[in-house]
Amino acid sequence: MSLENISAQISSIHSQINGLNQSLQIKREQLNRLIKCEQEYHHMIGSLESNYSSIRQPELSGETWTGSNADEFRRIREQEIIQSFKDILDVQSNQIESRLSDKINQLRMEVGALESQISYQRSRLYNLQSERRTLIANG
Repeated sequence: MSLENISAQISSIHSQINGLNQSLQIKREQLNRLIKCEQEYHHMIGSLESNYSSIRQPELSGETWTGSNADEFRRIREQEIIQSFKDILDVQSNQIESRLSDKINQLRMEVGALESQISYQRSRLYNLQSERRTLIANG
């Protein structure tokens, strides 16, 4: 292989490594943001769970509130608000957690793949640089 050819390949590999490093940085930032989002989400769900009992307040009795408005309020609270709350905690939160976890795992795999590609390109670069030194030394 000629010295010019090796130098061109070295230049190309430098460009590839730079591009891979930029992609790696972006993926790592995305991963870090998503991990932070997951942590904040778990905190919010915990807060929501701890406030579940408060949606049954105030306790409505014949002494505190009666009549058709009270009955309508009880119906709305029991059938709509509490059911929506349970849906958020039981169904939607599990779906969101699963999607977050899947995306985090996907990004981790992408980061690993980029790191492997960078390592491979650096190995190629080292070999080409060694070959170039040999060609220059042998004149």
